[in-house]
Amino acid sequence: MLEEYLLDIGYSENDIKKINKFFPKKLYSEATILYNFRNLERFFRRNHINQKEFIFITLTIPNILNLGIENINSKIKSLSSLGFNKIDFFSILKEYPYFIEFNFDNIQSKIEIFSSYSFTNDDAVTIFVRIPNLLKLDNKLLKKHLKLFEKIGFDKNEIRHMIMIEPSLLLEDESLFYEQIHQLKNMGFMDDDIIKISFYVPGLLTHFFDTIQNKFQKLIHFGFNEIDIVQMIKKTPYILEEQILSSIDDKLSNLKRLGFKNDDIIFMCSKNPYILLYSEDRIIIRFHELLDLGFEKEDVKHILNTCPIIFGYRFLTIKNKISFYQEIDLFSLIREHPNILIYNLNYIKNRYFYLNDIDKISIHNYHLLFLSDSEFYKKYNISDIDLIRGD
Repeated sequence: MLEEYLLDIGYSENDIKKINKFFPKKLYSEATILYNFRNLERFFRRNHINQKEFIFITLTIPNILNLGIENINSKIKSLSSLGFNKIDFFSILKEYPYFIEFNFDNIQSKIEIFSSYSFTNDDAVTIFVRIPNLLKLDNKLLKKHLKLFEKIGFDKNEIRHMIMIEPSLLLEDESLFYEQIHQLKNMGFMDDDIIKISFYVPGLLTHFFDTIQNKFQKLIHFGFNEIDIVQMIKKTPYILEEQILSSIDDKLSNLKRLGFKNDDIIFMCSKNPYILLYSEDRIIIRFHELLDLGFEKEDVKHILNTCPIIFGYRFLTIKNKISFYQEIDLFSLIREHPNILIYNLNYIKNRYFYLNDIDKISIHNYHLLFLSDSEFYKKYNISDIDLIRGD
């Protein structure tokens, strides 16, 4: 009867041999074992444990059949004071059956270690549900792993944030972290850069290139290389956020619809990664605002490709600059040298009104408006600060 039942619910003949070894006939009656199996299997089924999971649990911890449902419910009730609910309990059990053998104090001590790093009880439970193997960690080792992040330079709130995103970090070997950090430093990342980007994508600390390939597959497929992506991350870590990554395809397609080629888009995004943070509407509006200010479509593409930072400027700021260059007959320069739009307008105005009395500004000597601070002072013995003050 017992063997038929076990075969019927999915045990193999080898599995049954293991069960028989654990419950020898001279100590256990077949009827008792069958009753315990049926009772436990129905109980587990009601708690969303399927037959395959039930077989795995009972073969891993055969003694669970002797615990009885009342004892299991009692364990669940005691763990509820630590923040576990019934769903949490069974989620962990089907992944890590040894959880049933853990005593209350063992689990509580692990939660207390987490709480010393700003984790709540609910945080700790969530971590154990996601990565049940963390329960295997010796408490000294768990403390050592958390302390490692402090040694690297993360504060406790940053550590909590990262572990909640990537709890498997606590299972990684210490040497792997240092190896990845060494790689990141060789690529030009500073300590602050590493902390900043790891805050958004903790996986970079253990599998940098795999994570880049995975997270930025759309960009790589588009034509960006890993160095482009690294530089973009350094400039704008926010592009690592999931909602930005999930919309990258649409944003790249939006730029292509405006007439930009792949190489142009790669150049613009590498120079100003914030483009990938802006909404599609904002990009379109900026493009058409420049058209409305008197530029042809090819001019607009050239301006934005040369100075992609302009995507982020307020429209009034751009309009005022263009109006001023029109007033002083330098509008045509914008088509050839769009970067004049990134200069501070007040500085340029002050220089223009000052220089117009000395070297009348025209298309032939316009470069005098855009000398560096030191070059301007060297040539005219007056600084931009002096001009602002009216000295």
